[in-house]
Amino acid sequence: MEMVERQVITVTAGEPSGGFDIPNDYEELPPSQLRLRIAGYLGMPDCPACMKDSMARADESYYRLRPARK
Repeated sequence: MEMVERQVITVTAGEPSGGFDIPNDYEELPPSQLRLRIAGYLGMPDCPACMKDSMARADESYYRLRPARK
């Protein structure tokens, strides 16, 4: 088995660069909404109650660290 390891050199806030193969119609979601969407794809109508606190903490960090939109 081959293992590839990479290291981040720089991180720049903003839209993805053209060097990535990301469709222009991507949608940015807070972590809680992403988890709910994944749960829906897996056939779960809602995330378990035990995940609600961790989702709220993840959203709090997301909104605190996310750069303001223009």
